[in-house]
Amino acid sequence: MIGLTGVSVRAGDGRLLLHEVDLVVRAGERHALVGPSGAGKTTLVLAAIGALPPGLTATGRRTLDGTDLAGLGDSARRRLRRRAVAVLDQDPGAALTPTRSVAASVRELAERPGDVDVEAALGEVGLPAALAHRRRLTSHLSGGQQRRVALARALAASPRLLVVDEPTAGLDPTTRATVVDLLDEVAARRGTTLLVVSHDEAAVRRLGCRVHRLEHGRLSTAPVLRVQRTPPVSVSRPLVAPAAAERVRLRARGLVVARPGRAPVLDGVDLDVPGGALCAVVGSSGAGKSSLARAIVGLDPVRAGSLELDGARLAPGVRNRPPSVRRALQLVHQDGVGALPPHLEVGTAIARAIVRGGPRTGPRRRIGSAAVKQEVAGLLARLGLPADCASRRPDQLSGGQRQRVGLARALACDPHVLLCDETTANLDPDSRELVLALLRRLVASGVAVVLLTHEPDVVSACSLVWSVEAGQLVRTR
Repeated sequence: MIGLTGVSVRAGDGRLLLHEVDLVVRAGERHALVGPSGAGKTTLVLAAIGALPPGLTATGRRTLDGTDLAGLGDSARRRLRRRAVAVLDQDPGAALTPTRSVAASVRELAERPGDVDVEAALGEVGLPAALAHRRRLTSHLSGGQQRRVALARALAASPRLLVVDEPTAGLDPTTRATVVDLLDEVAARRGTTLLVVSHDEAAVRRLGCRVHRLEHGRLSTAPVLRVQRTPPVSVSRPLVAPAAAERVRLRARGLVVARPGRAPVLDGVDLDVPGGALCAVVGSSGAGKSSLARAIVGLDPVRAGSLELDGARLAPGVRNRPPSVRRALQLVHQDGVGALPPHLEVGTAIARAIVRGGPRTGPRRRIGSAAVKQEVAGLLARLGLPADCASRRPDQLSGGQRQRVGLARALACDPHVLLCDETTANLDPDSRELVLALLRRLVASGVAVVLLTHEPDVVSACSLVWSVEAGQLVRTR
């Protein structure tokens, strides 16, 4: 199915992203790519299927389904991919058209869309058949639901090669196991070839993949047992800063979150988040965790109830809030693609946040000034991102890098309350521990940090935990 011999990939600025990679994936086999965030795993996949974005060039021999990609034009490559390959992207929200209904999305890649049983396809990936009705749009789904719709869409094309990029990221443990079992079952029943990109050791082992580790643009093959295990999160440091523990930063009373004409997603939520606390909100995919965070920052409609920040009443919509409040209350979105301005270089996006979030008195700082550029570089370094990330656009970064850039932009605003929606979901173990260590330092300074997560070891590091259940918020710790 895939043959790479001496394949190298360079960016337009001359950076070497992949260095003489050799990889053979035969029909019916299962292979996994592992390695740090930003190592080039997604770039390798795109090179293998002839889908490199503009600005990246590949050298070496590449074959897909027995066809040499070097001899094909763009349209011929697209026809070959459509016939042989389906890709489940690591950012399903970006892959799905937000104005397209769930049913239309599931049928989108099928050769004969009219023959696709949408309800059965949704049921196969653990989604209720009701999502296919009432022209429900994919943009109204949670991140976990979008991921499963994207999987149903990919499977409806009956591909011979299924490429899945971080298939379990952002899913609750039950759904994660369901998705892995589904991939295993589908691959066995249909004889589908699997190429998996993942940081999830358990998923890779359960699928029985042959593992290839990519680091610094070079590929090596290792047994499954040598995939790096996620290190436990250290909980020995204080999780609540004593000086700030009694002060409630964020308060919600009787919060009802509902779109017009729809039943409430959350009904009567009460929440008190103290400063200097590392908190978690858990719950199954689609339970309403992201809706809660978006309502708090004023992006989703609030039908009833009240919100307070540092004792001051908040207007329900973000447009009705002053800039100082918008800076103090920051959300790091789960969708790293949609949350960042696609046309701006990363450094410019962060610099704008620094200038807006800076002091209101004294000389006005400029985005291009040396001082602001130095702050941008410092934020990127604190999050383990290379300095040249500042000159790249979001589509030139990996999913894990985009998540950390979103966090850097939020931190540039000097927030009082930081809401992080699956911020560690696409990170390798080392990057995840680095991010959590940074969040612990923020907590120690009095910032309230709320993590919306499915990761048990991340939850274990939190001092306060709430669970979203049937539209209610229940304190569990």
